[in-house]
Amino acid sequence: INTTLENGAKKEIREALALAIDREAIADKVTQGSFLPAYSWVPPGTPDYTTQYVSFKDTPMADRVAKAKELLAAAGHGPDNPLKLEILYNTSENHKKIAIAIQDMWKQVGVDATLNNQEWQVYLDTRDNKAFDVARAAWIGDFADPVTFLDLFLSDAGVRNDAGYNNAEFDKLVKDSFNIADPKARMASLEKAEQIFLGDLPIIPILHYKTKHMVSKKVQGWAYNNLDFHLGRYMSVTQ
Repeated sequence: INTTLENGAKKEIREALALAIDREAIADKVTQGSFLPAYSWVPPGTPDYTTQYVSFKDTPMADRVAKAKELLAAAGHGPDNPLKLEILYNTSENHKKIAIAIQDMWKQVGVDATLNNQEWQVYLDTRDNKAFDVARAAWIGDFADPVTFLDLFLSDAGVRNDAGYNNAEFDKLVKDSFNIADPKARMASLEKAEQIFLGDLPIIPILHYKTKHMVSKKVQGWAYNNLDFHLGRYMSVTQ
């Protein structure tokens, strides 16, 4: 969500948009189980990190929809004055299907969303210049640590901070973690930073990538991990 624009700067609007998306329906029906529903930014399974979730993770969908309508009404939007915005996404049939599903879900709470499909380079230029309302985006961590997700949204992260997010307390907690030697204290600082981030909702977590492998029962030493790295020297084949 472009937080540098008038609508995106309003937390109640960001929260309403996040509440109205049925992640399970998108994961199970739109992507046919190819993704997992996401309620966090740092993926579950990150080593030594306690996964942080949005506050409404366990709220029934009907209650989320009602709350979304309430928040939009408080922001001055309703049947006579729908919130109008554009969803930017890069060319992909899967992205298109997801965007259409979100468009329909938002329509149910009184949001009039239009779709804007752009080829990759044009899309990047549009996103980097923050010439969008809401943009589809994804990130795959460079290494198995929460900071590879959280430092993208530091206020001084430049174009990497697509949302234009700016929260001094978040910045401090992430940057403090760079100099904390104790592993538990470092993770605690990053966990608190993500709590703040998910409370502010400058992004809407929707889906986590997942991988699929067919592994013979004869293979020993295969261990699933977030990076999907499987080194042959740790594996063997039994007869």
